[in-house]
Amino acid sequence: EGTEIYLHNNSSIIIGNGNIKAEGILDNEISFQSDRSDSHSLTNYDQTPGQWGAIWILPGSTGNKMDYVKMKNGQVGIKIDGEGEATETSLTITNSIIYNMSNIGIFATNSKVEGNNLLIVNCGQHLLALYKGGDYDFKHCTFVNPYPFARQTPSILITNYHKDANENFYTADLKQANFGNCIIDGHRDNEILLSKQDDAEFEYLLDHCVVKVSAELLNDMENEFEINWNNNTNSIIRLNADENCGIANFNQNDLTMSKLDFYLANQSVAIGSGSDDIADYVPMDMDEWNREFSPDIGCFERH
Repeated sequence: EGTEIYLHNNSSIIIGNGNIKAEGILDNEISFQSDRSDSHSLTNYDQTPGQWGAIWILPGSTGNKMDYVKMKNGQVGIKIDGEGEATETSLTITNSIIYNMSNIGIFATNSKVEGNNLLIVNCGQHLLALYKGGDYDFKHCTFVNPYPFARQTPSILITNYHKDANENFYTADLKQANFGNCIIDGHRDNEILLSKQDDAEFEYLLDHCVVKVSAELLNDMENEFEINWNNNTNSIIRLNADENCGIANFNQNDLTMSKLDFYLANQSVAIGSGSDDIADYVPMDMDEWNREFSPDIGCFERH
C-alpha cells in the first residue's frame, strides 16, 4: 500500500517468469511514474507524457494483479504479450487509473485480461488496444480521451490479426471482447474501431455502454459484425460528434488531472443507465460507493 515507483527515461518494468502484484487501497494507492517532477519555463515534467517505457508482461506470465494503482507519464501504461490460446488470465486490474501516456494506456496482444472500475484517460494514440485476438472482459470502466493530442486514432482498437510490413496477416481468435456498463468517449467523432480477418473468431459485445460513434460507423459495425444495437441485452447510448458523456471535467485541457474530475455531472446520460446484472459483479465503484440501485455507467457513481 502507498508504494511509489519512479522510472527513469525509457526504462520499463518487465515481468517474465514470475508475476506482479500491486495491491493498494483507496486513498493509499500504488503509483508508477517518472523520476522527474521538476519544471521550468518550457517543460513541467510532472505533466509530460512519454518519460518512461511500460510495465511489460511477457508471454507465459499469468496471475498478474493490480488494485488501486495509478500510473502516469509513460509511453505505454501496461503492455501484455500472450502466446497461443489465451486460457489463463494474464492480468486482473481493478480500481485503477492510467493517464497521460504518450502512446497507449493498455496494449494487450492475444492475452486474457479482466478489468473492473478502471479510468483510462488522455493517451496520445489509444486508451486501449486489444490486438491479434485474445479474451477480454471489462466492467464499469471509463475510457475517455478529451485532451486534444494530435490524435488520428480511436480511443479503443480491437483486432484479431497482425499485419506485417509485407502485408502478411497473422490471425488469432478473439474469444471475447466484452464491455459492460462502460463509457467510451473522446474528442473524435468515432472513438472505437473494430478490424477483423474472417479466418479467425471475432466475438465482441457492448452491453449498456455510452459510446462516441457516428451513425454511419454504427450501421457499418452492425452489418459487418452482426450486432443488434437495439437489443436490450446489448444496448448502447450513442454520442454524436458534438456530445459527450456528461463528465463534469470533460473539456479541461489539463494533463495534470490535479482535480481528477472525471466524475459524472448531473445531466450525464450515464446516470442510472447501467445494467443491474453487470453491477452485481462490481457492486462498489472506485470510491467504494454502492451501486445497488439504478447503477450508473462508468467507474464512478454520481453522489
